[in-house]
Amino acid sequence: MIKNQMNSGGRRELYFFRDQQGLEVDFMAPGSRGGLRLIEVKWSKTIVPAMAKSLVQLRRAIRRRTVECLIVHRAPKHGPGTSTVAPGVKSWSVEEFLQSYPSALRSGI
Repeated sequence: MIKNQMNSGGRRELYFFRDQQGLEVDFMAPGSRGGLRLIEVKWSKTIVPAMAKSLVQLRRAIRRRTVECLIVHRAPKHGPGTSTVAPGVKSWSVEEFLQSYPSALRSGI
């Protein structure tokens, strides 16, 4: 994301977020049309709805922007991974994320 922002003349923006109550998100970056992208990275191959908790809470707290939420994880050994973990939260394997990286930056995750 940073390299794409630099090459397109945009500001270099990639943040880690943690508030005083301990709510945290691994990556926060600019999204499409002034929105935000929240990305949580998990080592696990199995994604469960509880892993989306911080993304959902932070998205709920941000009211004046469009917020896109994504969990990036290791690919499962058998079968496709989960595409929607919680309402408004998608999950992609690392491979899916890297393959879709250019289009995800253009259109939003």
